[in-house]
Amino acid sequence: YILDGVVPNESLLGITTSEGKLNAANTLQLGVNACSDCPPPIAFTVDNTTPFSAEINWSVVDGASSYDLRYREKGASNWEEISSVFPSYSLGSLLACSTYEVGLKSNCTSGNSDFGFAQNVLTTGCCELPELISADSEGDNVFFTWSEDEFVSTYLFEYRLLGSEEWISETLTENNYVLTEVTPCISYEARLISMCVDFNSESEISDIIVLTTECGSCTGSGYCSLEDVLDNGSEWLDSIAIGDIMFKSGKDENAYGNYLGGPSTSLLRGSLVPLTLVPGFTSTVYDEYFTVWIDWNNDEMFDEETELAFESTEPSSQEINGTLFVPETANLGSTRMRVIMNFDTKQGPCGPGTTAFRFGEVEDYCVEVTNINSTNNLLDGLEISLVSNPIVEAINFDIISESSIELRAGVYMIDGKLVLSETWITSAGNTNHTLDATQLSSGLYLVNVTDGNRSSTYKIIIL
Repeated sequence: YILDGVVPNESLLGITTSEGKLNAANTLQLGVNACSDCPPPIAFTVDNTTPFSAEINWSVVDGASSYDLRYREKGASNWEEISSVFPSYSLGSLLACSTYEVGLKSNCTSGNSDFGFAQNVLTTGCCELPELISADSEGDNVFFTWSEDEFVSTYLFEYRLLGSEEWISETLTENNYVLTEVTPCISYEARLISMCVDFNSESEISDIIVLTTECGSCTGSGYCSLEDVLDNGSEWLDSIAIGDIMFKSGKDENAYGNYLGGPSTSLLRGSLVPLTLVPGFTSTVYDEYFTVWIDWNNDEMFDEETELAFESTEPSSQEINGTLFVPETANLGSTRMRVIMNFDTKQGPCGPGTTAFRFGEVEDYCVEVTNINSTNNLLDGLEISLVSNPIVEAINFDIISESSIELRAGVYMIDGKLVLSETWITSAGNTNHTLDATQLSSGLYLVNVTDGNRSSTYKIIIL
């Protein structure tokens, strides 16, 4: 029956054995006809589908004088039956974006067949989920564009700052939206819903996209990418605290967290910045190696000699605490910071592609390099200054405070290593505090004083 069911094609005459196009439905129908005096149509096609109608077409059954058709919305218990139709019938008064079951039977002079197996028919008019085609930042504007659909009446466009809980909603008739006067170097989330008023339906919510507004070299395209390089199925960078950034990211998709325009901090030239890095695990804990890279010269590369801002001393499964030093030669303005957690070994900022660089996570942030704070005010009502510099035997602080407060001073070598620390309670008014520096070798040091919220850093010379 295979060749008997061929649909002839004149262009294939004398060229192919079939001299036409094979048609599986015709072949099956011929086979069924040979087995029964009055078989039902074996299959049908659906054409000219609209939201409210569909045309059903089927092949003629030998011996059949007419056909009966039945249909129902999928899931319904009762059938609608139409008698004595011929090999084409248009179903009307259907519901948009709905699935119907359709069955056929043959009426022959020798008797009638049973209804054949039902096939599914889907009407159009579904309120389709829109596809975000583009989201671009230009100056202080953000442009969003998405796909159009003939059945969509309006779009519900929602956006918010990354990390915010409240969505801002806009009902639109066009397939685009412009967000104006945006803040530089900040991330927005956006999503869409299609509203089909004619069919009283709406689409699902689209996936959320994240867009970062222009951020100088921090968001430049020259940086090497580490997205989808590592495996964070069992271990990841759970949270970081660097300067003013205190952020719990959890497990990032594709082992890469793009937080450019998200949590940020200011880094003062010549200052020491405290940091805390916390790993996360599914169950078994592993020793991890942490590194922090900062593009101090804004060339969209991480120099392995000069831009390794912090590295852990050894692999550990515990929280890592330390400090990073901001060079006085660092370029001012926004730049990129990359935090890497890698299983067991130290790796470079772009990954060497070795088997050792397999497990862990990478996160990118924007940070702002600023000039050293000249006032040395920690908070309103508190001012600290050095009595003298260079230093001989003791470091003396002059303190003016409106209230009693706890202060901590740390003395660091230029590479960030802590060599001396002390905590004390200062009284209200004008007071003086002295740190014994007799155990320190001559040279250049950094002194950081903090009240637990903010800090000031001084460069000192010990003679």
